[in-house]
Amino acid sequence: MVVDKGSQSKGTIANILNFNVGEGVKLSLPNQFWTRLQNTFGNNFFVRDNGEDVAILRAVDTIDYCLRDELAYCVDVPMQFKNPSKAMYGDQDPATKALGAEPGKQIFDSISSGVEKVFGS
Repeated sequence: MVVDKGSQSKGTIANILNFNVGEGVKLSLPNQFWTRLQNTFGNNFFVRDNGEDVAILRAVDTIDYCLRDELAYCVDVPMQFKNPSKAMYGDQDPATKALGAEPGKQIFDSISSGVEKVFGS
Protein backbone atom coordinates (compact mmCIF):
# COMPACT_ATOMS: atom_id res chain seq x y z
CA MET A 1 0.00 0.00 0.00
CA VAL A 2 1.27 3.45 -0.91
CA VAL A 3 -0.10 6.47 0.92
CA ASP A 4 0.46 9.65 -1.06
CA LYS A 5 -1.26 13.00 -0.57
CA GLY A 6 -0.17 14.14 -4.01
CA SER A 7 0.01 17.76 -5.07
CA GLN A 8 -2.07 20.36 -3.28
CA SER A 9 -1.40 23.09 -5.84
CA LYS A 10 -5.03 23.33 -6.96
CA GLY A 11 -6.47 23.07 -3.46
CA THR A 12 -7.56 19.46 -3.84
CA ILE A 13 -5.93 16.27 -2.67
CA ALA A 14 -5.93 13.18 -4.83
CA ASN A 15 -7.01 9.79 -3.49
CA ILE A 16 -4.36 9.04 -0.86
CA LEU A 17 -4.39 5.23 -1.15
CA ASN A 18 -2.75 3.33 -3.98
CA PHE A 19 -2.11 -0.40 -4.14
CA ASN A 20 0.61 -2.32 -5.95
CA VAL A 21 -0.70 -5.85 -5.57
CA GLY A 22 1.59 -8.84 -6.01
CA GLU A 23 0.56 -11.79 -8.19
CA GLY A 24 0.05 -14.11 -5.19
CA VAL A 25 -2.45 -11.76 -3.56
CA LYS A 26 -4.25 -11.02 -6.83
CA LEU A 27 -5.47 -14.61 -6.83
CA SER A 28 -7.06 -14.17 -3.40
CA LEU A 29 -8.68 -10.77 -3.95
CA PRO A 30 -9.89 -9.51 -7.35
CA ASN A 31 -8.89 -6.19 -8.92
CA GLN A 32 -12.39 -4.88 -8.27
CA PHE A 33 -11.80 -5.22 -4.50
CA TRP A 34 -8.66 -3.07 -4.60
CA THR A 35 -10.39 -0.35 -6.59
CA ARG A 36 -13.35 -0.28 -4.20
CA LEU A 37 -11.05 -0.30 -1.16
CA GLN A 38 -9.14 2.66 -2.57
CA ASN A 39 -12.33 4.56 -3.38
CA THR A 40 -13.89 3.84 0.02
CA PHE A 41 -11.07 4.84 2.35
CA GLY A 42 -8.79 6.95 0.20
CA ASN A 43 -11.26 9.52 -1.08
CA ASN A 44 -11.18 13.15 0.05
CA PHE A 45 -14.45 12.97 1.97
CA PHE A 46 -13.49 9.96 4.09
CA VAL A 47 -10.04 11.37 4.84
CA ARG A 48 -11.47 14.79 5.72
CA ASP A 49 -14.14 13.34 8.04
CA ASN A 50 -12.05 10.61 9.69
CA GLY A 51 -8.40 11.50 9.18
CA GLU A 52 -5.54 9.86 7.34
CA ASP A 53 -4.71 7.52 10.21
CA VAL A 54 -8.22 6.04 10.30
CA ALA A 55 -8.24 5.67 6.51
CA ILE A 56 -5.00 3.70 6.59
CA LEU A 57 -6.00 1.57 9.56
CA ARG A 58 -9.39 0.69 8.09
CA ALA A 59 -7.79 -0.23 4.77
CA VAL A 60 -5.22 -2.48 6.48
CA ASP A 61 -7.88 -4.07 8.72
CA THR A 62 -10.07 -4.74 5.68
CA ILE A 63 -7.22 -6.39 3.76
CA ASP A 64 -6.30 -8.46 6.81
CA TYR A 65 -9.90 -9.63 7.27
CA CYS A 66 -10.44 -10.46 3.61
CA LEU A 67 -7.20 -12.45 3.35
CA ARG A 68 -7.64 -14.36 6.63
CA ASP A 69 -11.33 -15.26 6.52
CA GLU A 70 -11.74 -18.32 4.31
CA LEU A 71 -15.47 -17.70 3.84
CA ALA A 72 -15.12 -14.02 2.94
CA TYR A 73 -14.33 -13.76 -0.74
CA CYS A 74 -14.26 -9.97 -0.76
CA VAL A 75 -15.26 -8.21 -3.93
CA ASP A 76 -16.45 -5.13 -2.05
CA VAL A 77 -15.38 -3.61 1.28
CA PRO A 78 -17.34 -5.44 4.01
CA MET A 79 -19.93 -3.30 5.81
CA GLN A 80 -18.30 -3.77 9.22
CA PHE A 81 -15.31 -1.77 7.95
CA LYS A 82 -17.16 0.65 5.68
CA ASN A 83 -19.71 1.73 8.29
CA PRO A 84 -19.22 -0.12 11.60
CA SER A 85 -22.27 1.29 13.41
CA LYS A 86 -24.63 0.49 10.53
CA ALA A 87 -23.24 -3.04 10.26
CA MET A 88 -23.81 -3.57 13.97
CA TYR A 89 -27.20 -1.88 14.43
CA GLY A 90 -28.68 -1.54 10.96
CA ASP A 91 -30.32 1.72 9.95
CA GLN A 92 -31.32 2.52 13.53
CA ASP A 93 -29.13 2.35 16.57
CA PRO A 94 -30.58 1.03 19.88
CA ALA A 95 -30.82 4.49 21.46
CA THR A 96 -32.99 5.76 18.60
CA LYS A 97 -35.24 2.70 18.87
CA ALA A 98 -35.63 3.10 22.64
CA LEU A 99 -35.88 6.88 22.91
CA GLY A 100 -37.05 8.04 19.50
CA ALA A 101 -35.41 10.42 17.09
CA GLU A 102 -35.71 13.48 19.37
CA PRO A 103 -35.80 12.24 22.98
CA GLY A 104 -35.01 15.61 24.54
CA LYS A 105 -37.81 17.38 22.67
CA GLN A 106 -40.51 15.26 24.30
CA ILE A 107 -39.14 15.88 27.80
CA PHE A 108 -38.74 19.62 27.17
CA ASP A 109 -42.28 19.92 25.78
CA SER A 110 -43.67 18.14 28.87
CA ILE A 111 -41.77 20.42 31.25
CA SER A 112 -42.78 23.53 29.30
CA SER A 113 -46.47 22.64 29.40
CA GLY A 114 -46.25 21.93 33.15
CA VAL A 115 -44.58 25.29 33.81
CA GLU A 116 -47.25 27.06 31.76
CA LYS A 117 -50.01 25.42 33.83
CA VAL A 118 -48.39 26.40 37.12
CA PHE A 119 -47.23 29.92 36.30
CA GLY A 120 -49.38 30.79 33.31
CA SER A 121 -48.06 31.79 29.94
